[in-house]
This record gives sequence, C-alpha cells and structure tokens, in this order.
Amino acid sequence: MNIEQTMRDGVCVLSPSGRLDAVSSPDFKQTVLDMVGQGRTRLVVDFSGITFMDSSGLGALIASSRTLQKQDGDIRLACLSDTIRQIMGLTRADRMFDIFDSVDGAVAGFGSGEIS
Repeated sequence: MNIEQTMRDGVCVLSPSGRLDAVSSPDFKQTVLDMVGQGRTRLVVDFSGITFMDSSGLGALIASSRTLQKQDGDIRLACLSDTIRQIMGLTRADRMFDIFDSVDGAVAGFGSGEIS
C-alpha cells in the first residue's frame, strides 16, 4: 500500500491506495503514529484510492482514532465507496467516525464541527 501525505489548512490528509487489510494495516497504523510523532493530530483519510477493506483495516482505523484521541486529535474519513460505507454501517463504525463526501468537506469540518 502506498500512502500519500499532504497538508491542507493545517490538517494532514492521508491518501492510501489499494487494499486496507491484514497485510497493509500495520503500515497504516505506523503512518498515523509517525504523524502523531510529528505533532500532526488532525488527520483526514481520503478513501478514494481504497479498493478493499477488511476487519483488519477497520481495526487499524479504530486503533488510529484512539491514538489520536489520546493526543487531543481526531481522524476524519472522506470519499468512502458504497461498499466501505456499508461495512462502516453494518459494524456501526460509522458512529465512531465523522464521515464526509469530500476531502475538502472533511478538512473544513475541523473548523466547523459539521458532518456531511
């Protein structure tokens, strides 16, 4: 898995591509830990490049969220496919995360607290 990192208005945007599964989830969690180590605790994950997510990927998201919350940070999710939205709904993980239709909306949501 490749994870691009960009900054937008003081928010770190992670754009992983490929599968978020048992093989790639340790790399994802390490990337989040690296961001926290750099003092970046407001993250948006752009799911537009994710083709598949399993329970390990969901676990990595939850673990990352907890890591960020301990640092008074937050993680927002953007651009989820219909399949991943269904996974989030079925597991009720959609109640744990702020989910946005766009990266811009997720970044802006840090300022307003709105969910779209």
